[in-house]
Amino acid sequence: MITAFLTHEPRFRDAIVNELSLPRDEENTEKWVYTVYRKWDMICIFLEHTLTIEDITQIQELFAPEAIFLPFFWFSVSSQHEVGDIIFPNTFLQYNPLIQMKEFTKEHHNTLLGDAIFLENITDQKDYHVEDFWLSLGGIAVWDVTIQDTENFTTALDFTYEADVYTTYNLIPLIQQIREKWVLAFPFFYIDHAPKVPKDYRADLLGENILVAISFLED
Repeated sequence: MITAFLTHEPRFRDAIVNELSLPRDEENTEKWVYTVYRKWDMICIFLEHTLTIEDITQIQELFAPEAIFLPFFWFSVSSQHEVGDIIFPNTFLQYNPLIQMKEFTKEHHNTLLGDAIFLENITDQKDYHVEDFWLSLGGIAVWDVTIQDTENFTTALDFTYEADVYTTYNLIPLIQQIREKWVLAFPFFYIDHAPKVPKDYRADLLGENILVAISFLED
């Protein structure tokens, strides 16, 4: 089984390459527009640009991986999450700026929430307290967020969406393509912005913790 990690973030590249001891593929450098690190059935592909649908299509054609993992750094919504937690969402909701209304109440909830997009490759909601972090399989993510510099911003997000994480990226094209074509493509989110940072947090465990999180999907 060929497993691929696809990222444009140097921190993810370095963490995964170092943890798996993946050498750079020098033989095919001129053929690819990506930087590829691989050993046996593990591949890490580094992009010089933000991930696109075309990238995943080309990676599938070149390497035929059976699973593709797409790591992102995201912001925490839930006060229960801390820096270092990892989320594999299966529910995605688009941000609605109207949630910043001063008199927002539960009556507005259904009107402002919008339609959810679901990924079916993770069907259950499970949370695990791993040794160094919390892992959530089947969480809720809010995308296309316009960050507001207000005290109640995160509170409004949590109140409206009851979500785990949010991002400023527009992920909808990518998520729709995963739904339609790439059943074994797994976007996951490493929280690097949260109100709380654990006292024992270690950034150097990023690669190790990612591999531990993925092992739970295989159980």
